[in-house]
Amino acid sequence: MSLENAINPDHHQFLKEMIELRYHTHDIVVQGEQAVEVQLDTLEKDAGRFWLVIEGAVMTGANGRYNYAFLSNGKPETGLAVLQEFASKAKHVIAVGDCACYG
Repeated sequence: MSLENAINPDHHQFLKEMIELRYHTHDIVVQGEQAVEVQLDTLEKDAGRFWLVIEGAVMTGANGRYNYAFLSNGKPETGLAVLQEFASKAKHVIAVGDCACYG
């Protein structure tokens, strides 16, 4: 199960009526550098005010090198490093989905 399988509210209602979604790997129009800019802009301008919702497990083995989230200044950033940076600046951190709950 994932956030996309939600029923009440359903995924569409949740995204359109309840939150301001800044980034999701599947539900965002921009990609690549533009998507990274949206995320980093949120960190800078909304630090301490945004809610970080993590869907899925975070790979921690080998210091997170089994999962790369994006390139930053030409350098690959691991999902683990990105999570640590974003979580430290979020008002709340919420884990959702089976992977988040059961690994």
